[in-house]
Amino acid sequence: MIKLVLDQVRDINPLLQQLGLMVNYVPLKKNLYNLVFGSFVDVNHHGYSTLIGCTLKKKKENIQSFKWLFECWLRCMGGKLPKDILTECVLMQRDIELCMPTTIHRWCI
Repeated sequence: MIKLVLDQVRDINPLLQQLGLMVNYVPLKKNLYNLVFGSFVDVNHHGYSTLIGCTLKKKKENIQSFKWLFECWLRCMGGKLPKDILTECVLMQRDIELCMPTTIHRWCI
């Protein structure tokens, strides 16, 4: 079991106020250990990409794994829902609708 810990919650709150325009979550190819790296990237007020979270997870992609991932990520982000999320995986659509009902899901081509 993985436990999420934020050491400096006070330091991340000002950053959260500036983020949230659009989040891009794209899982990359698996590595030697059969893990997939996925990153949560946002664009800050200067127009630069900002890494706001990442994950290593087993290749097995199912509804429960994405739901858990999004719930944990939202907890780390203080419950702030992004306005848009850009993904390329069809399996994520249902979990995005469940975990982030006001977020607009856009497709990456």
